[in-house]
Amino acid sequence: DEKAGGTVHLAIGDDHGIGGDVEAPIHLDGILREPTVYADGEEVELPSGLS
Repeated sequence: DEKAGGTVHLAIGDDHGIGGDVEAPIHLDGILREPTVYADGEEVELPSGLS
Protein backbone atom coordinates (compact mmCIF):
# COMPACT_ATOMS: atom_id res chain seq x y z
CA ASP A 1 0.00 0.00 0.00
CA GLU A 2 1.50 3.31 -1.06
CA LYS A 3 0.47 5.09 2.15
CA ALA A 4 1.64 2.45 4.64
CA GLY A 5 4.15 3.43 7.29
CA GLY A 6 7.66 2.09 6.74
CA THR A 7 7.33 2.18 2.95
CA VAL A 8 8.51 4.43 0.14
CA HIS A 9 6.41 4.97 -2.98
CA LEU A 10 8.39 5.62 -6.19
CA ALA A 11 6.91 6.62 -9.52
CA ILE A 12 8.49 7.32 -12.91
CA GLY A 13 7.04 8.40 -16.22
CA ASP A 14 4.00 10.45 -17.18
CA ASP A 15 2.73 12.88 -14.53
CA HIS A 16 0.27 14.78 -16.71
CA GLY A 17 -2.71 13.27 -14.86
CA ILE A 18 -1.67 14.99 -11.63
CA GLY A 19 -0.92 18.37 -13.17
CA GLY A 20 2.74 17.76 -14.01
CA ASP A 21 4.57 18.65 -17.19
CA VAL A 22 6.20 15.29 -18.04
CA GLU A 23 4.50 13.50 -20.92
CA ALA A 24 5.57 9.90 -21.47
CA PRO A 25 3.98 6.80 -23.00
CA ILE A 26 4.05 5.00 -19.62
CA HIS A 27 3.82 5.57 -15.87
CA LEU A 28 5.18 3.01 -13.40
CA ASP A 29 4.77 2.91 -9.62
CA GLY A 30 6.62 0.82 -7.08
CA ILE A 31 6.49 0.30 -3.33
CA LEU A 32 9.57 -0.48 -1.25
CA ARG A 33 9.02 -2.02 2.17
CA GLU A 34 11.43 -1.18 4.99
CA PRO A 35 13.83 0.84 2.80
CA THR A 36 16.92 2.68 3.98
CA VAL A 37 16.45 6.30 2.92
CA TYR A 38 19.14 9.01 2.87
CA ALA A 39 18.67 12.76 2.42
CA ASP A 40 21.71 15.03 2.21
CA GLY A 41 23.90 12.11 3.27
CA GLU A 42 21.94 11.48 6.48
CA GLU A 43 19.78 8.42 7.10
CA VAL A 44 16.08 9.31 7.48
CA GLU A 45 14.09 7.35 10.04
CA LEU A 46 10.71 6.35 8.63
CA PRO A 47 7.61 5.64 10.73
CA SER A 48 6.94 1.93 11.11
CA GLY A 49 3.19 2.22 10.66
CA LEU A 50 2.67 -0.02 13.67
CA SER A 51 0.87 1.27 16.72
